[in-house]
Amino acid sequence: MGQSARSLLLRTLLVTLVACEGAPLNNHPSPVTVVSIEPSEMTTDAPTALILQLSGLPAHLDYGRGHATLPPITVTFGAVLSVPGEPLPHDRVRAQVPQGLPPGSYDVGIQLADGHTASLPMALIVREAPDGGTPDGGTPDGGGPPPGITGFSFQTLSEQVQGVPFVIAIRAMGPDAVRFQGTVELSSAWQVTPSVTEPFHDGVLVMDVSIQTPGDTVTLTARDSEGRTGTSNPFRVRPAP
Repeated sequence: MGQSARSLLLRTLLVTLVACEGAPLNNHPSPVTVVSIEPSEMTTDAPTALILQLSGLPAHLDYGRGHATLPPITVTFGAVLSVPGEPLPHDRVRAQVPQGLPPGSYDVGIQLADGHTASLPMALIVREAPDGGTPDGGTPDGGGPPPGITGFSFQTLSEQVQGVPFVIAIRAMGPDAVRFQGTVELSSAWQVTPSVTEPFHDGVLVMDVSIQTPGDTVTLTARDSEGRTGTSNPFRVRPAP
């Protein structure tokens, strides 16, 4: 091979490598969409962790690090608030919403550093905080769980796959709901993992669980130390492929 041919080949390889650095894994990506948000309600005085389920996120291949990465994500709530998003597995993003967001219904959107945007209209409802209660999650005299808890409510669950983690959102119910900071036991005839939740934050819990046995009418039940309970809607769990 002559000198000029070798020079042309080297220039071609260099241009190719530069063009590929940080390039999308898919040259024709599908549009980014916000599929759902959990929980879909919060109160003005309760900082809340929200989980956004997305689709079409454009992963980028970093040749220097040898793996796919996601561009930085900003989560927006109408034109009122923007917070950084934390990427999670399975095209999900966590956003921590501070207390003080005014009551109302908000479009929830994402903005990616590479220009991609998406929004789910009227996806979050912020309600006025109930009056009374103590901020530390205890009773007025400082002992035990708050007495004004009547039970627990699950965000509606859709079809899942055996052994694959999915997000559940549980909300304490009752006049002292936002004061509940404890854990609950999770039970199901279809073997749920884990069997004890993480602590609630201001009456709300969002976490991953998995069902180990397939079934057509699976339900989950939450029970606290005082025996107060709540049961999810029936949902299908498909056998693992």
